[in-house]
Amino acid sequence: MSLVERHPNSLLTYFACRHDRATADAIWLHPHLADFPAQARRLVDHARVFSGVMHGAALLYNLLLSELRRKEDWIEKYQTALANWSDEFDSKALASWSLDDFWHETRHTGHQVLEPAKRFVTEWVSLIRKEGGIGRNRDAAKALIITRERKLKKGQSRFANTSARDRWQGASGIERFQFRWPTARSYLKDLKP
Repeated sequence: MSLVERHPNSLLTYFACRHDRATADAIWLHPHLADFPAQARRLVDHARVFSGVMHGAALLYNLLLSELRRKEDWIEKYQTALANWSDEFDSKALASWSLDDFWHETRHTGHQVLEPAKRFVTEWVSLIRKEGGIGRNRDAAKALIITRERKLKKGQSRFANTSARDRWQGASGIERFQFRWPTARSYLKDLKP
């Protein structure tokens, strides 16, 4: 059974059927985005906003750990990355983004987003919307990050466990979410036009 027969509405099928397989660093930067099927465009837009807003949480997490480790070069790196994130962040897109629609669109029988993760994302998005970023209420943002880590890792939290923190090498999840785009891009290179 072919890809077209098995997954006729998937974005991978859409790309596989095209002769022009232009690529991009992120799926939401693709030059043919306007031509994607409507459902795929909605998902890509959700992915763009989600990836953007959550990238700030990852950068702050790394900055907080760098500060605890007293690693000046790491601190400077993450302060710069957070400043860049803040400058480039699309606050208008976040303001009009429907988190309820995002949860609905991403619901799938093959995977489930657990309630604690949903709660963290909801609280993070709310904070960033309210404050317009991290800068004006860094303490609240910091508390969200630390609470999330402690609930997930309990005694192994890098914020509570000095040994775990000392083993940390200075980078955890610092790249923006790409979802499966790098893998799909690799598959498309392997397909003959």
